Amino acid sequence: MELKDTYESVKEKWGLDPKPENPNAFQSILISEAEMGEISSESLNSSIQKMEEEIESSEDPKVAKELTKKLENMKVLSSRPKKEMDFTLEEKWKKNFDKVDGLIVSLDDRAKKQLLSNVFINENPKWHPERNSLVHIKIVASRGFDTNDEDLIRTALFHDIAKFDTVSFNKQGWPTCLGHDRLGAESAEAAGENDIVVYVCNNHMKVKGWLGDTESASLNPSTKYQIFNEAPGATPDEKAKAFYKLCVFSKMDNMGYDFDANRLKWENPTYEKWNDECPLKEEFKKEDLMEIKKEVDKVQATFTSQDIIKLGAKGPQIGEINKAIAGKSKEEAFEIIKQILGNPNLTMESKKWIMTFESFRKNL
Repeated sequence: MELKDTYESVKEKWGLDPKPENPNAFQSILISEAEMGEISSESLNSSIQKMEEEIESSEDPKVAKELTKKLENMKVLSSRPKKEMDFTLEEKWKKNFDKVDGLIVSLDDRAKKQLLSNVFINENPKWHPERNSLVHIKIVASRGFDTNDEDLIRTALFHDIAKFDTVSFNKQGWPTCLGHDRLGAESAEAAGENDIVVYVCNNHMKVKGWLGDTESASLNPSTKYQIFNEAPGATPDEKAKAFYKLCVFSKMDNMGYDFDANRLKWENPTYEKWNDECPLKEEFKKEDLMEIKKEVDKVQATFTSQDIIKLGAKGPQIGEINKAIAGKSKEEAFEIIKQILGNPNLTMESKKWIMTFESFRKNL
């Protein structure tokens, strides 16, 4: 398919047109990457040259400043390693893609456009070998159909729906989407999804650290307790049902995991029978779930990562703050947070990449 036909096919298939009316040079590069899985070095170098000429000829300092920021990001992207495309997962799971497409079509226009915008996110192959985040969502949802669990299928649609809305670039030129889990949960809630879907969306990134996933920070006991304790349900057994869906979803979402729904099937998850029957009892241990009452006060007395984000922290600030406030009282933690967020260097670092997508988003 020619690149120029990409948007016509999207419009015909989904009934929506995600293409900006007048894409600038940088937007055109992102569009190319969305379709091809990599950036054309020729088009990138050409765009860099044109933008340098625009900056040189610009008589408006504000325009020149904005173009210079985009130029810096273009140069970062130009040095990014080529993403080798791997279609293995797509070939295996496309058996359910028609079903997934049917669910996407059934979404309201707001959610549908939000989800389809993820075609523009071409992520680090270390974690995502797929062409783009839309394909990733379709693979995860396809795995969900193998579980025959409506909650897991619906979660797959919403878990990464906000990646385009939160994307920025790191220094290696790869997208990072901090906060997409929280915003995805909000989108699921706004769409009328049930408490379990919202819960799993909101915690699908946190739980990756449970097993010491190198993509995420390892979880301390109080955070593990908090994830389980926040699960929908009034009793430990009810919470266990929702939490086990989160455990299964973490496997659905792991592109390095050979997902087998039958291997993870558990008809009636309960807290009482966790150590006897849970297929993932060795990875998500019962003793981590609730039997740490001594940690409750610490959980309630400090700030969660979501609290820190709401206070204005972005990027590397979040990890720095989490380390700095460990074991501190709420009052002590708040003073530390204010001190770190008041550092202008960190503030500029965290904002440096966010401007990249702002005008692109507005035109979608």
